[in-house]
Amino acid sequence: MRHRVLRGYAMNTPTRYRRLATRRGAAMMMALVVLLVVGLISGLSLRAILQSHRQTRAEQQRVQAEILADAALSRAISMLQKDPAWKGENWTSSLVSPATETADTKAATTDPKFTGVAETKVETLAGQPHAWKISVVSIYPSDPVHRAQARRETTYSTSQGGEKP
Repeated sequence: MRHRVLRGYAMNTPTRYRRLATRRGAAMMMALVVLLVVGLISGLSLRAILQSHRQTRAEQQRVQAEILADAALSRAISMLQKDPAWKGENWTSSLVSPATETADTKAATTDPKFTGVAETKVETLAGQPHAWKISVVSIYPSDPVHRAQARRETTYSTSQGGEKP
């Protein structure tokens, strides 16, 4: 077998191809490692984004449940001012913003994602005929899995002459 001398190196054809194959193999391994690292970083980023989305949704639902509980408490006081014999209710509130009202508003108002429920109970305080204990439990949304709950409790009284306190 004859060897060619090129710039001080003796090179035969099989050795040259082995070196090229070794370099190509190393480059392929490096590319796979880079792809693996990029995939791991992408997966971790996606996981962080999903967790942030879940936390934001839970916070939004918690705040909405608190607002619904406050509204139900105000509604109970208003109802007691009109009728002192009022004992409470289960109030279903559909939350649709005016910007999203369209022809299918009816479908949106029945969607459990946009519906909250507030259960209000009124009890007369012992020995005080013009004083009531109002308890409210609100749930938003009406979804059995993803929902938040808020509680409110207060006492409300009027003077015997019918004047507001």
